Amino acid sequence: MFYFSIFILFFVAVLRGDEVDRDYKTYISIYEYLVNGDSYTIEPTFILFTYLSHALTSSPVLIFIIYAALALYYKAKYIRYFSPYICLSLLLYYSNFYFVHELTQIRIGVASAIGFFALKYLVEERKSKFITYVLIGMLFHFSLVILLISLLFDRQKISSNFILSSIVITGASYGLIFLNISPLNLLEYIPISVIQEKLNIYKYQTANGMVEAVNVLSALQLIRIGAIILILCNAKKFENNTSMIVLCKLYTLSPICLALLSSLPAFAIRISELFSVADIVVLPILASYCKQKNIVRFLLVLLSVLVLLMNLYHNEIVNGYHI
Repeated sequence: MFYFSIFILFFVAVLRGDEVDRDYKTYISIYEYLVNGDSYTIEPTFILFTYLSHALTSSPVLIFIIYAALALYYKAKYIRYFSPYICLSLLLYYSNFYFVHELTQIRIGVASAIGFFALKYLVEERKSKFITYVLIGMLFHFSLVILLISLLFDRQKISSNFILSSIVITGASYGLIFLNISPLNLLEYIPISVIQEKLNIYKYQTANGMVEAVNVLSALQLIRIGAIILILCNAKKFENNTSMIVLCKLYTLSPICLALLSSLPAFAIRISELFSVADIVVLPILASYCKQKNIVRFLLVLLSVLVLLMNLYHNEIVNGYHI
């Protein structure tokens, strides 16, 4: 059932029409820029797949096939390795990340899939292999570099210092919003052209009202904060579960980044969404530790349905599907 579902999701992503998601036409435009000899700053894999697709099919179709295949392959491997309830994880993935990543932001979709699958090597203390996979993932989206922060984690326990730091940073992030202070101003002093270009794009989008302000008190944000509080309050239960410890620490960064970087909505959402990929597995693992497993699993199914309905009918992240 799991692999059959992955197979169906692959075909849905590949065969969608150009009006289904928000970014499809943008990728077509980038494809046309590149094949016409114009320059465009984008990750090298997209350039490679553009020329490959143009050479073999004289169209951009192969780009979407490759991205969907890679994203779903590594997301499936990520779920299979970490999750105690693979179909529950698949439902959590489908209700949110499938629409955001595989039907819209296809570059970060592949990058996040590779990066989170690579965490298995960090758990197994094979750091060089983890770093290699992250570097490969960066060829699909440069932002994956932030996943290297997991190298700094204590993978044996969730210490009281980590718990205290998480609480203080989260509180400080909301305090900075109240005081209208943006820590993103520090990025202006990083002399890396890619960072500066992306920062200028995000600033332009924000200044011209091209993106909506971040809702740092959204239902999903509050649910994640609630789940993190539950995890931190029961931190000692996970001391023998290296996978849970690593994933939880990454998961903790998701609401922090959304609040801390909220002055640039597009940037905040992108980074927060990357870390939140952890909840595909963290929530089912958390359910496996609860005494009333059936009730908690039912609540996660209900949560998935509500998030799915919110994405489709409130956020409208995709339009009506057509081939």
